[in-house]
Amino acid sequence: MPSYATDETINELIKTSENLVIVDFTASWCAPCNILAPILDDLDEEFGDDLSIYKIDVDNSPEYAKRLGIRGRPPLLFLKNNAEGERHVGVPA
Repeated sequence: MPSYATDETINELIKTSENLVIVDFTASWCAPCNILAPILDDLDEEFGDDLSIYKIDVDNSPEYAKRLGIRGRPPLLFLKNNAEGERHVGVPA
């Protein structure tokens, strides 16, 4: 299951990960976020040794999302070696 991160912990988690990192900006009230959650759970189960997935609840930890200009839901941020690769907004079809 993906781990939860906060504004205070996310930078260190990304910096120390040797894996591809997916950051999921989520909120309990976000219907598309709730649709995406089991998909990320499946990815984590299948690729957990090569992939790190961190969820940030934007209601409890809004600063990291603000700093990156995250507005749409659910955004996914892909990083490797502490560098942003891609962003994807919405539930994959």
